[in-house]
Amino acid sequence: MTSHNYFTAACMILTFAFSLWRGEPRHLWLSAGFFASCIGDLFLANRHGRLSFFIGGVAAFSVAHIMFFLYAWQYGHHTNWLIGGVAFALLCAWPAIPTVLRVGWQIGVAVSFYTAFSCATLASVSGMKAPWPQKGLFLLGVLLLIFSDAMIAQSNFLGMKRSGKLIIPTYVASHVCMLASWAVCMVRGLFAKMG
Repeated sequence: MTSHNYFTAACMILTFAFSLWRGEPRHLWLSAGFFASCIGDLFLANRHGRLSFFIGGVAAFSVAHIMFFLYAWQYGHHTNWLIGGVAFALLCAWPAIPTVLRVGWQIGVAVSFYTAFSCATLASVSGMKAPWPQKGLFLLGVLLLIFSDAMIAQSNFLGMKRSGKLIIPTYVASHVCMLASWAVCMVRGLFAKMG
């Protein structure tokens, strides 16, 4: 496991334990997203050029996005498909379509589905009916995650190797923002019960 994988695992354990303690099952979707991210990290960190490990990593991160989508969906059951659609169009223009055109069909299919899941998550988070600090931090986390993914495509498939330096910092920052969003929600809940 990598150091950032340990951090994501800690996020998973913390959100899972507090969700059970506070009796708030909707936060378990967030824990599940962190768990799927850990699995994705393990696949990608140990792929060593193996296509099956890359596909496994993308599949696990796709599941993570579905979990993050469902977590955000718990807050108002609303999605902003306009924002998701605009993001999808932009990501298709760069880097998704150029990546698909340069790699085999297996990676192309995986990248296409993953891009769609990413944008659906963005649409769900954009539609959250939650106080701004909580929503804003989670939205920033998803945007950083999408940016990190774009850097992966640029570095690994489009020959822009310098982009690789941004992958891990933005990925970790995305999980920091998601955890901070969750913490804001927890603190608000505690003060509400005390008041």
